[in-house]
Parts: sequence; C-alpha cells; structure tokens
Amino acid sequence: MRAEQRIANLEISDAPTIRDPDRRTYFKEEVGGLVMGGYEPNPKQYDMAALGASFQIADLDTEALAAVEAELTGRGTEVATTRCDVSQLEQVEALAQLTMERFGQVNILCNNAGTATFGPVAALDPEGERDQVALNVNAVHDLTLAVLPGMIGRAGG
Repeated sequence: MRAEQRIANLEISDAPTIRDPDRRTYFKEEVGGLVMGGYEPNPKQYDMAALGASFQIADLDTEALAAVEAELTGRGTEVATTRCDVSQLEQVEALAQLTMERFGQVNILCNNAGTATFGPVAALDPEGERDQVALNVNAVHDLTLAVLPGMIGRAGG
C-alpha cells in the first residue's frame, strides 16, 4: 500500500472551508490529510485555495454555485462551475470530460453529494428513496470511475 504524501509547507490555518456549513470537512494530522463527510466536533479548517488549487464545482443549485464562485474568484482562485445532476451517469461523464478539458487533470476529488431522509421506512416515499440511493451511492461510484483512470495513469491523485 502506498504511503500518504504530504503537501510541502502545508500549514493549517483558520481560513474558511468551502461551502461546509455542517463542518464535515476537516484536516486530521494522524491520517495525514483531508477528511470529507465525517464528523469532528472541532475540526481544523483546511484551505486548498490558499495553496493555489483550481476548482471545478458542480451542483444543481445555481445560486449556491454562483456564491461559491464569487467567494473563490474574489480571492484570486481559478474556478469553474457547472450545473450537474450527479445522479445521472451521462451528466457525470460530461462533467468529468469538461473538467479534464479545462484543467487537464483531477488531483483531488471531493465526491460528497448526498441527501438523507428520516422517519419510519413505511412512511417514506419509495421513489424518493430510490432517487436518494442513485445520488448517495451511484453518483459517488460513477464520478470516481470517471476520474480514476487519470489518477491511476499518473500514479497520483
């Protein structure tokens, strides 16, 4: 198994994380990197934009995309936004292709789209639950597979 690689001169700062109102993106020294989707009550924030990263951000919510784009470009960060339903394979493949054309490669994939429902299973909408599985499972799988060949080919990412 390959050892984790660290980013030279990386400093943890109090810079804001990107669109993370639930504070579920954080840096953990003991694992040597960024953790997405977990929970840590007092996370250390990690600012990829300060490291000179470029971003391709996808969402169905165009207002949220515009807000993130404005925040990042206001700090001099290169960012591309795309309205995309990542539960749809053809849109995921198009997003990956668009990203490769714009940036040349994907180094870090933050593949964290998802939703949740709560309550008695019998009271939940069956079609809504199928849509949720398509988003929470298939989208993660499909987007990972769309960018993985480039990462494997470069032996990194």
